[in-house]
Amino acid sequence: MVGSGQVLTLTDDLPAGASPPLTHSPGLTYTPHRVAWSGNPGLGEQVTLTYVVTVTAPSRTALWNQAVLTQTGGLTDTATALVLVNPVRVYLPLVLKE
Repeated sequence: MVGSGQVLTLTDDLPAGASPPLTHSPGLTYTPHRVAWSGNPGLGEQVTLTYVVTVTAPSRTALWNQAVLTQTGGLTDTATALVLVNPVRVYLPLVLKE
């Protein structure tokens, strides 16, 4: 994310099927199923936050995850990711025409 000179707050409610973070960037906090960060990066200052989780969900399931970035004044931005856990794979025959 890039700073706006205002307070930014990131929240990510981890989906069921994801472990608590195994490692994370300094400043991130974790409460059950929620990763959070708040700071006031300067205008144009780039901030990178990382955290590592393990998928604990049973096979053949979909995990949706959404992080929300909120700026003072109510502006929000969201990022959503889908992880397919051990999806069914189908291999079709290759047919060549002459």
